[in-house]
Amino acid sequence: MGILIVRIITILLVAGLSGKGVYASDGRFDVLKAPKPLPKFSLMDQNSAAFTGKNLVDQWTLMFLGFTTCPDVCPMTLMKLAHVVEKLKACVAEPLVPEVILLAVDPKRDKQNLRKGYLDSFGSHNTAITGDWEQIDILVDGLGGTYKFQNTHTGEHAGHHGYDVIHTTAVYVINPEGAVVGTMGMPWKASAAVNFLGELMSDNALASTSDLNTCVASTNQP
Repeated sequence: MGILIVRIITILLVAGLSGKGVYASDGRFDVLKAPKPLPKFSLMDQNSAAFTGKNLVDQWTLMFLGFTTCPDVCPMTLMKLAHVVEKLKACVAEPLVPEVILLAVDPKRDKQNLRKGYLDSFGSHNTAITGDWEQIDILVDGLGGTYKFQNTHTGEHAGHHGYDVIHTTAVYVINPEGAVVGTMGMPWKASAAVNFLGELMSDNALASTSDLNTCVASTNQP
């Protein structure tokens, strides 16, 4: 139990490394002082299709770092983001509904697990991308995140599947131009995330109302 507590605390501390001093902070929800374009990268999605920065254009994206054998933070984030997406569907046109992207940083295990349908249990609007570590690192650095492997020893004290991946837990908000415009730092509530995203998206066309903030507020009513 003590090891588990230390591991969770370590993950939460790493979450604080998600930015590099360029954000105007507002609690757990941060907005960049200016949009941050991402560097060129070349990865693959869960269907082995090529995925580059072009795939981020003309849509909103919620991207986070993780790995498919993660026992807690990653599946929890996917479930919470699925709830956020469902709420936003009531307020924005379908092309503006954010795509949730898991940047899988453990390709040794992730490639196989993604092919087996890892994302199937987490709803629609989900994509996972991975590839060579060189390309993964380019995107991770561009986002301002970090990850590392630890507990690589074997035996009865080995970590999950022999080793663990400690990673930034923030969710990066990417605008339709493919640039990072904000972050959501763990832990956060789905209702607060919907309000935050509503403000960021308020200049875009809506499906059924002229006031996104009003619509978002209504979805958060009990």
